[in-house]
Amino acid sequence: MKAAFITTSTDNCNPIVGGWESFNETPAWTRYNEAAAGPDESHLLPFIKEAAPDVAFYIGAAWLPGNPRAETLGAIRELVPLIHICFDGGDAPWWPKMAEYSQAGCFSRQVNIDGASCPTADLTTLVPIDPRPYAGDYTKRRKAGFAGFTANTYRGSVVNPLVQHGLVELRHRKTGYKNNDYDDFAKWLCETGITVNTAVTGTEWRRHVKGRVIEAGLAKCCLLEDDQSPTKNWFTPMVDYIPFGTSEEAAYIIKHMPEQQARTIGESLHAKIHERYSAKTIYEAMIKGVV
Repeated sequence: MKAAFITTSTDNCNPIVGGWESFNETPAWTRYNEAAAGPDESHLLPFIKEAAPDVAFYIGAAWLPGNPRAETLGAIRELVPLIHICFDGGDAPWWPKMAEYSQAGCFSRQVNIDGASCPTADLTTLVPIDPRPYAGDYTKRRKAGFAGFTANTYRGSVVNPLVQHGLVELRHRKTGYKNNDYDDFAKWLCETGITVNTAVTGTEWRRHVKGRVIEAGLAKCCLLEDDQSPTKNWFTPMVDYIPFGTSEEAAYIIKHMPEQQARTIGESLHAKIHERYSAKTIYEAMIKGVV
């Protein structure tokens, strides 16, 4: 099936587009500049007409000025079934924008991929991560690690003390789609026994199921997850992941968890993702009844 993707410039889109490519033909893909002074959209309709896909996916930002106008998205939908993939539909600032899209008839379906309740989505599911960078057999070279940025956030209040006490190895991620190190990150995570996740949304108002949950499972990495996360609605606590409430609790778990227990939990999460939440399964649910 031929697909086309219209996405923002963020490198977060790379493993999502790769998730489609992991089981289907390489999609056409164009980006727009969400930070432009006005709608960066003049190239979008010509792109869709030239690509002539069976289905198109749009990954946008909530309220930035470079977003395509609703009229442009509606014009694309007249040419091809158009599905909105929303990273953070569980976060309230998205709801008015998604309601606006629904009222204007921009999309064939709006899909929230953060696993949290979203009143404006037609479907809520998890992130369809490309599994290919995680393929292969790896030796667990570090007990615990975290990849990402931790400054001035709730995440930092949890992760930074673990790093400062030598319990967690911190790996900063390169950003920008032209300087993306996702394959190196995936290998690093595959070589990590335990990883910590904080489930707060960008506003820190709510919790959601981050892509890190899926990535941990693909890497057979034991996940320590925020005990207030909706991850519990998708996976089984103490079987597929270990819940924690504070940085101190996470520290205790990392110090005392036997290596074999960590390995067993990582393998359980891995198996459930492949059984229920693979990129192929998630995308097939998105397009069912639309294409």
